[in-house]
Amino acid sequence: MDTVHADAGDHPAREPMRQQQGMCIAPNGRCIYTQAHGYDLLFAFAVDAATGLLHQIQALPMEGEWPRSVTMSPDGRFLITTSLQGVIAVYAVGPDGTLADTGHRAWAQGGGFISFYRPQP
Repeated sequence: MDTVHADAGDHPAREPMRQQQGMCIAPNGRCIYTQAHGYDLLFAFAVDAATGLLHQIQALPMEGEWPRSVTMSPDGRFLITTSLQGVIAVYAVGPDGTLADTGHRAWAQGGGFISFYRPQP
């Protein structure tokens, strides 16, 4: 098993927590997204179809401290994140899997986990 280390670049970390929080896989299986406590960053990784290895393609600052949850819309077009401060943020997913902040925000007291409800036929 190979270990993948996310590169936060020059983004400062708050101590003591610097750990992954939440993860989701794109519906097409080409990318994995996760958040990092302490850095308040959202990471995007491309999945090599031949080997399954991950390659970091982006580290994007998040609004709000202490990421909580990350989920993707069923069609794979949007990624939604939450933070412990209650910020819910929406990111557009590009064709290459990179993210762009849409600027759309909502707030929920206390933050929490988020997911999409998919009714069964």
